[in-house]
Amino acid sequence: MRRFGALLAVGWVLVLMAAGSARAVAVAPVAPQLGIWLTQGEIATLPTSGPAYDAVRNDAYASWPAPNIADQNDNTDVMALAGGLIYQRTGDSALRAKVAQTVMAARGSEQGARALALGRNLVGYVLAADLINLHDYSPTDDQAFRSWLTAVRTEPMTGGPANLIDCHNSRPNNWGAHAGASRIAADLYLGDRADLAKAATVFAGWLGDRSAYAGFTFGDLSWQSDSAHPVAINPAGATIQGHNVDGVLPDDQRRAGPYSWPPPKENYVWEALQGATVQAYLLNRAGYDTFNWSHQALLRATTWLYDVDQFPATGDDTWQPWLINYAYNTHLPTTTPTQPGKNAGYTDWTLAARTLGTTNILGSAPLTPGAAPTTAARGPRAPSAPTASARVPLAVGLRLLAARHALRTGRLLVRVHCAARCTMRLTATLGGHRHARLATRRAHLRADQRATVALRLRRHALARLRRATVVVTIDARSPSGAARRMRRSALLTR
Repeated sequence: MRRFGALLAVGWVLVLMAAGSARAVAVAPVAPQLGIWLTQGEIATLPTSGPAYDAVRNDAYASWPAPNIADQNDNTDVMALAGGLIYQRTGDSALRAKVAQTVMAARGSEQGARALALGRNLVGYVLAADLINLHDYSPTDDQAFRSWLTAVRTEPMTGGPANLIDCHNSRPNNWGAHAGASRIAADLYLGDRADLAKAATVFAGWLGDRSAYAGFTFGDLSWQSDSAHPVAINPAGATIQGHNVDGVLPDDQRRAGPYSWPPPKENYVWEALQGATVQAYLLNRAGYDTFNWSHQALLRATTWLYDVDQFPATGDDTWQPWLINYAYNTHLPTTTPTQPGKNAGYTDWTLAARTLGTTNILGSAPLTPGAAPTTAARGPRAPSAPTASARVPLAVGLRLLAARHALRTGRLLVRVHCAARCTMRLTATLGGHRHARLATRRAHLRADQRATVALRLRRHALARLRRATVVVTIDARSPSGAARRMRRSALLTR
């Protein structure tokens, strides 16, 4: 594992604080860690100035409340995550000690909690423990933390699902999403490959793959596009009464009431995506192609909030667009500094200059739901290099423009992007039906080129429709053989 160089040699350095003063901190060589959230090498490239960095540093050096996992609104876990990130970047040994003490104090504070509180608050402590390499800092503390972490996944909870794993397995909403993020983080820290594979299968079902998993208990089904086959994210091309519900989270959208249009703006949807995006990110770093599952379900869900519901991320959700842009090479509106969420945050610092690559902390080939990594279980150490079989995904972008009046004009503008030189096939279909094809076109893009492509729709197929949902699919392939498929949908009106 690469070291940070002479800056991190044992000694003293000056760290500038937010108020503009400076104080001396003890600096030691930073300990390598597994890299559940970020590896040492990834953090070493992050800037040490600017509003995003200042926000993380301020939280890291703030006075943290005592951990209280049972309080679902407690945010000490996320502040510990900030402490771990800044320790890895600066080597501040006093900050490392502060994080270690807080992580150990969190044990037992879950007594009397609901599964939602444990789901929200556990993941931050796990990531913080990995960032400071608790095993290297104190093997005794690490063993105690691991024993507690093993047991807390099935510890009885109050007022809802029996325990964390049961919550992930049964709740297709914000409860299950947060529980899954904490479950997956714990599995990765513990090296529990068997439960990690089970968690990945449940998450695949949560994203919409009922053939992988369909054991959830749903509430009101009126926001489901297919109430006989309910899912946590409506499938590509989904409509209800002619309205675009592709990407809706039905079991969270229902919190605003039964189906109605225009759709209400429901905060539970963004909260559920906090847990879901962390699940996808952690599993992706472990070799699962989660961001592409169920026709890029997380991108579709976020796109619906922005394009259809007109409900952008605000407050403690503002870190999420940074992660979506990182995963899909999209350009959702972002702000900085962001406000950390209920389980993670600071992505405007950690992900701003990065795009999805081949980091695989388990060193295994890309995995499908239900498949366990084949590497042997091990304790924290430097991550393995990606295997030769792990192909770099082709980064592409797709956005539909001028869709509102496309039924009248018969012309749909599509904005496309490809990180590498590629050939792209664009197909527009009516309502997601493969055989109701409206337009097809090919485009050849240079590396990192952005282009606007006009699709001329078959107007006779749309002549009697006052509104229709059109799904545009791009299939891109580079000369090296890397490929990527992406879908976006839009409601067309006259």
